[in-house]
Amino acid sequence: MMTEIEITELFAAGVIPGLMAVVFYSLLISYLSKKYPHLLPRGEKFSWAERWHSVRGLWAIFFLFLMVLGGIYSGIFTVQEAAGVGAIGDCMRGLQERGLDSVVLGLIGKKPLMAVCVGMQILTEFGEESSGIHALGVFQGRITQFPRAMTGRAGEPLKVPHMGWNEVIQVAHPMWEGIPDRTRFYFVHSYRYADVHADCVVGTCDYGSLFAAALARDKVFAVQFHPEKSHDPGIQLYRNFLTWDGTC
Repeated sequence: MMTEIEITELFAAGVIPGLMAVVFYSLLISYLSKKYPHLLPRGEKFSWAERWHSVRGLWAIFFLFLMVLGGIYSGIFTVQEAAGVGAIGDCMRGLQERGLDSVVLGLIGKKPLMAVCVGMQILTEFGEESSGIHALGVFQGRITQFPRAMTGRAGEPLKVPHMGWNEVIQVAHPMWEGIPDRTRFYFVHSYRYADVHADCVVGTCDYGSLFAAALARDKVFAVQFHPEKSHDPGIQLYRNFLTWDGTC
């Protein structure tokens, strides 16, 4: 997400594609002036300014394309930019402005509650995202960012965000009923609950290192992945919640 990108990194990501755009545009203008001379001023030599304005629509399109392409290549822009993933700061602010933070806390231990993705993160004590946010504190522990340089088991580089299907290693809990251990669920996130040894952890996942994929306590079940994007296993998890009495 844009909140995770330092301004200096964003600037650096634009330097190379910007230079590429200048070179590409120069070659494009030279080609068009020979291939399609009717696009350019007739009867006399024309300046670069005249060439620029004669194809002003094209340069804007290609410059934008190269900026995005260069950003993706450099690893600064990712598909998560358009993934619609929430940020813990915005989420907490929205709850507090509407007085819903106290409503959520009032439900803890009284009624079964399920939280998904950033919903799980706001139930912890603190999140590094959004310059640091104090959250609801239902679960002890902090949400921290994935390291920017990670490798998989085979030494392959891993990108942030963690985006795609990954196995969840279960700890016994009624909400896993009918879902085999190591079933794959769909993740989209750049921050994680890293303390996999905490008593509240009932599911873990491996992406560079282990992190908590599911937390549970006092009629609360929270997951980092997206059940609604996880096909049949995700639907089964929601079915389990509908019949869950809150016991662990």
